[in-house]
Amino acid sequence: DYLKPKTQVVSRRKNNPAIAEMNRRFEEMIAKCITYDKTGLFRLPVNRRLVPDYYEIIKNPMDLSAMMGKAKRVEYKNRADFETDLDLMSNNARLYNGPHHDITIQGDDIKKFGHQLLAVQGSDFDRLELGAQKNWSESSGN
Repeated sequence: DYLKPKTQVVSRRKNNPAIAEMNRRFEEMIAKCITYDKTGLFRLPVNRRLVPDYYEIIKNPMDLSAMMGKAKRVEYKNRADFETDLDLMSNNARLYNGPHHDITIQGDDIKKFGHQLLAVQGSDFDRLELGAQKNWSESSGN
């Protein structure tokens, strides 16, 4: 069954206490980013009815609710995955709206805020990522 390996990987992540803790912290950071997003434009996916051509231009959409869902499902395995989604959200705003649009500027501000939240917990994440790697190696028999 081609789905089984992926299920096992997700299950191992959920059972990895360090990865579970990282994702719990990502949830908190995303909640702060949602509060920081005063316009509300990045909280939910772009509405296809209001912006019909968005998904023709943006092939890999990202928003804060999608990020929250990933954190709740324990899909982030490290900071880099989380940062990739923060950056993608901001880059999508730039691609669709142009570099000087108010929405792009708001996206950049949320991205910067999210990176600042990560930086504050940098040493904690160093420890968690190391623990996640160690736990992952032990559980896979390596």
